[in-house]
Amino acid sequence: MNHIFFILSIILLLPQLFVWAYKDDTVNIHFVPHTHDDVGWLKTVDQYYYGANESIQVAGVQYILDSVIPELMLDSNRHFIYVEMAFFMRWWRRQDDTMRENVKKLVRMGQLEFINGGWCMNDEAGTHYNAIIDQMSLGLRFIRDEFGDHARPTVAWHIDPFGHSSEQASIHAMIGFSSFYFARIDYQDYKTREKAQELQMVWQGSQTLGANSNIFTGALYHTSYGPPSTFCYDIRCKDPPIQDDPDLFDNNVEERVKTFLNYTLEQAKHHRTNDIMLTMGSDFQYMSAKSWYTNMDKLMKYVNKDSRVNAFYSTPSKFTKALYDANLKWKVKTDDFFPYADCPSCFWTGYFTSRPALKGYVRELNSFLQSCRHLEIFATRPVKSEKFRESVVGQGSHVLEEAMGVAQHHDAVSGTEKQHVANDYALRLHIGQNSCQNLIKGALNTLINGPSTIVFDFKFCEYLNISSCVHIQDSASYWFIVYNPMARSRKVPLRLPVKENSSYTLTDVKGNTLDIDLFPVSSITKSIAGTSGTGKYELNFIADLPALGYTRYELKYNKNKSRKISKIHKLNSAKSFTMKNNKMAVTFSDGKLTAVSDLTNGISLEMNQGYFEYNSSVGNEKHSHQASGAYIFRPNSSTPILISSTQTIQNINGKIVKEVRQTFSNWVSQVVRIFEGKDYVEFEYTIGPIPFKDGQGREIISRFCTPLQTHGVWYTDANGRSMQKRVRNFRPTWPLNQTEPAAGNYYPVNSRIALVDESKGIQFVLLNDRSQGGTSLKDGCIELMVHRRTLVDDKRGVGEPINETGQFGDGLIIRGKHYVILKHVKDIRHRSLGEEIMMSPTTAFSGSIEKSSRLGMFNFTGLAMELPYQIHLLTLSHDNASANTILLRFEHMFEETENNSTVTLSLANLFKYFTITSVVELGLGANAKLSDISRLHFATNNGVESKDWSQVYDPPFGDDLSIKLGPMQIRTFSAVYEWKD
Repeated sequence: MNHIFFILSIILLLPQLFVWAYKDDTVNIHFVPHTHDDVGWLKTVDQYYYGANESIQVAGVQYILDSVIPELMLDSNRHFIYVEMAFFMRWWRRQDDTMRENVKKLVRMGQLEFINGGWCMNDEAGTHYNAIIDQMSLGLRFIRDEFGDHARPTVAWHIDPFGHSSEQASIHAMIGFSSFYFARIDYQDYKTREKAQELQMVWQGSQTLGANSNIFTGALYHTSYGPPSTFCYDIRCKDPPIQDDPDLFDNNVEERVKTFLNYTLEQAKHHRTNDIMLTMGSDFQYMSAKSWYTNMDKLMKYVNKDSRVNAFYSTPSKFTKALYDANLKWKVKTDDFFPYADCPSCFWTGYFTSRPALKGYVRELNSFLQSCRHLEIFATRPVKSEKFRESVVGQGSHVLEEAMGVAQHHDAVSGTEKQHVANDYALRLHIGQNSCQNLIKGALNTLINGPSTIVFDFKFCEYLNISSCVHIQDSASYWFIVYNPMARSRKVPLRLPVKENSSYTLTDVKGNTLDIDLFPVSSITKSIAGTSGTGKYELNFIADLPALGYTRYELKYNKNKSRKISKIHKLNSAKSFTMKNNKMAVTFSDGKLTAVSDLTNGISLEMNQGYFEYNSSVGNEKHSHQASGAYIFRPNSSTPILISSTQTIQNINGKIVKEVRQTFSNWVSQVVRIFEGKDYVEFEYTIGPIPFKDGQGREIISRFCTPLQTHGVWYTDANGRSMQKRVRNFRPTWPLNQTEPAAGNYYPVNSRIALVDESKGIQFVLLNDRSQGGTSLKDGCIELMVHRRTLVDDKRGVGEPINETGQFGDGLIIRGKHYVILKHVKDIRHRSLGEEIMMSPTTAFSGSIEKSSRLGMFNFTGLAMELPYQIHLLTLSHDNASANTILLRFEHMFEETENNSTVTLSLANLFKYFTITSVVELGLGANAKLSDISRLHFATNNGVESKDWSQVYDPPFGDDLSIKLGPMQIRTFSAVYEWKD
């Protein structure tokens, strides 16, 4: 075998005898051999890698790479691109040194090219920008570490995600990509662009970053990432091979060439240059690469006898360079590509909400991963590091990083996978969560006790949202640590389950007794948790947390002394009732919400809120057979049905928290809360199991209606960052024929949706704790879809309805939160609240209170100074480049219209326990020095061109290593640090 590889290696060095060169006066046909490998979909990620479970799908990624590499080595003209590093890493780790060296040669010669380079090809509707950046960095840094800077991807490749966000374009530009290619855009948009030769454009991803967020963008021909019809040469395809031996029957060269030329010359008519790209491959293809390359070699040989065309092996980066060299000016797009529809009744807007439990889990673990990374660094102080390393052998943040990277895939967090695959994603996340829990245990023990031999067995309560934690509910007294991953101090409402109504005392790290409220756990919550580990009461308090640090709380109770429990008051639903504290007032009448007031700014707004259901189409209408399913949202009617008037309404008033409990049906309930000192209203909903025995699919929304005059306009966020203007029944760049009044106006909502009434000077913002679909179908109203259960497959490939049966088989129960704020139009509170929701604290519980548990560092902050309110610490993690090196990302959270100030931040002495001695600025992907990243800057018809980011940012200056951040900028650094004495 080694002899074969040696011979093949020699072949790579032979002169290129048959090179298809680029020509200016013909149609240049770029053959791009590729495979699209879903990181889980119909099968799990590991089943796809091994080729297991073939009863579902014949697909094995290891065989693709095993097959492609030798074929590339046989002919230096051949090319291949690879995208998903989650798979390539699995394969790479199993190769011997000989194969690795051969692959590195192919990469150096440009035959094997990494495109996109993330851990996966992430979804663009259900992902948060923090997680997108993390998964891209994970893959890009793997490529850098294994293959060097020359292998750095320069092209973004999102050929399968179901719609495209402006923030994704902006992130790609900040990473340093020159171009961005995808397949799926709305069928009406595509027809308009094809006719006008506008399938290619320059996309400005951010209004605030302006032209510097520009990225050349191309929509693939016929919205397809597969080969031309009848020219698929995969072993699973049934298309005819090139039969060119004159001594054999059925010679088809003439027919094949004619058919091919008809297709490609027609394609060329719809492009402005004489270059077209053919995507020669598709899902999990090239398990037998020989059949592909043999036929493509022949096809190019015979096609090139026609002087009108010039066909050759290529890559998306070579294609991009050819278009750049054409020296044309391109139109600029500033909106996004949502929503996506592939036929009149086929809007892919259901997946914005599909699998809400998985979406919530992914969002929750994003914050937990940041806490894990932070503590992993702080616990490595020299006086403590040996103890820490001994306590976390085999653990690390990398386990959760990789699981989170897989979960961002466009068939993972999107909710468009089979049920057994969704279970696999959740399992991987849970394993990663456990690994980080063990790391945090070790880190906290190390930080608290230093060289002490005392070890605290910290426990984590993963079901606090349903007042359940078996670790603490039977404890007489205990203490716990709360870690804040935000770089600013904060006050956070927390709830703990307890079983007794005794006299509880909660003290902080200084021994101060804190105010607490004790509420009975609701019957709804008890029914969710079952009989195991359910608290009878909820203990509410406000945790005062240091910036990027933790503090300790101690809970004791006296079983011989009862405490007054806040009483549940059953309200007369016919009467009006107002719940009020020092910040907010919420009014109910007839059992329903009727008004919300912010007492800090004097804004009071009539507001009705309730839960409604869309009945899912099963596709049996005369004009359309499209059903609602995992991908598609298609209701029977665009008018949702009120689930029920409120059956019961209860009120509980405490000193810290006041709440109203509403029950709408036996499967829909809600708790509305206001907290002392907080300027928002929290809506905690519990939905499910959704009824199904009547054969009707249901898609559940929470709808808020106000008298605001909004003129058909509302706003949604893009992946948790910039806000996008939405206009009902309208698209900014093409004439819309609206065929689905509800589904066709749905957009992804990752963190917030807002209404603005300019005449009243009021903004109403609704924030969420996970990605959902949302819209405004009527002026003054907004709705978010919170849960869905369909009973028919929508025929987009997954082969299953979105029918999650939950723990007990009767249906999935979802508990989530919405947050309402009312502010003046220019107020930017929604930014800081969004950060608070995203960066939720981590709580670790210890055992009984003893003297020994009061000895140590129980109040810790990692910062010497808090960050300015405009700046978010996006990343603080180990940088594997060298010892004592960390990776830092700082983000200016505001858009230019919100806060246009440039902020100066000193890095050298930012952290309390170590000094940053030097920094190297990197691109957003953290895989290259910023100064080494040079993009292709395409000319635009508006005359404003982009710059390299190294020309935009001033380098760190002064002894204190100061940096400047303007609105929406994210700056990334590899920083060398020294621990302070």
